[in-house]
Amino acid sequence: MKRYALALFLAGAFCTARAQDTIKVPTGVNNDAETAYNQGISQLTAKDYANAIASFSKTIELKPDFENAYYSRGTAKYESKDLGGAILDFSKTIDLNTKNDKAYFSRGQAYYAQGQKDLAMDDYNKTIELNPNHAQAYYYRGGMKFEKKDYQGALADFDKAINLKADYTYAYNDRGSTKRQLQDLDGAIDDYKMAKSLDQNLDFVWNNLGSALRQKEDYKGAIDAYDNAIRIKPTAIYYNNRGSAKFESGDYKGAIIDFDYAIKMKSDYAFAWNNKAGAKIKLKDYKGAIDDCNKALSFNSNYADAYLNRGIAKEMLRDKTSCDDFNKASQLGLAQGKKYYMDCK
Repeated sequence: MKRYALALFLAGAFCTARAQDTIKVPTGVNNDAETAYNQGISQLTAKDYANAIASFSKTIELKPDFENAYYSRGTAKYESKDLGGAILDFSKTIDLNTKNDKAYFSRGQAYYAQGQKDLAMDDYNKTIELNPNHAQAYYYRGGMKFEKKDYQGALADFDKAINLKADYTYAYNDRGSTKRQLQDLDGAIDDYKMAKSLDQNLDFVWNNLGSALRQKEDYKGAIDAYDNAIRIKPTAIYYNNRGSAKFESGDYKGAIIDFDYAIKMKSDYAFAWNNKAGAKIKLKDYKGAIDDCNKALSFNSNYADAYLNRGIAKEMLRDKTSCDDFNKASQLGLAQGKKYYMDCK
């Protein structure tokens, strides 16, 4: 029986644009511009974004070529979810200073948030060209390469981010996930352990560590890691994953308890219903397994594994319609379903 457990991979928190520090406007410029700008910085720091935007706009009226005012207003707009406005202000900053790597990076963040990933990639590339020591640009570019399944490219960027920032927790986590994709489980586990040593309270790191340990068949270690993920943030996924580790360790009753927790939190969680059915088959509760497979299929009518598990449970009850389930699993591309269906003939 095939059992499904979902792992979280790329889990970096989205990094906001940064405001400039309080500055002195060059001598000879209206002091009102300086006052408005510094007031805007204070408001931005206090997360009073609407008034910060107003203060930076006043600054720009008084000094139309004030680079930092455009950048800071873009930051306030970004934080206010006005991504289009933020992009315009970051672009104006770049027009005023084509060497401003922070403006390229922040515009890249806004493009990414808009879903314009090609433009975001261009800006991350430009950021790195202007500032080869920009750890965040490497990190986010690595994340985009991961999304494109360019795992070697992602690995190189996460390596660079970590070399530049030795305590970059998210980069360790995401490099670990990249290594998992490249089948380097030992390297992945080392990176997840490093990430958790830097921050013990990141639930997704513990979950990822648990999933890597499960692949190594270290079920006790996996369960301990999932325990910590659940302690920090109980979710259906984490209960399902811990249940899967218990299943694989032979603790079928404990697995069912966790799958039930997952279902309680997410009643339409087809994977957990099917996983519970698999545990019931191991415990020879075939009728219960059929009921759980029916539930899984009510939420996902094309769930091949649920057809396979239901077919197995039916076969154990001498129900000849088991062949129909094996055939359906086969039609949905499950090799084991095809094998069982051929045995029916």
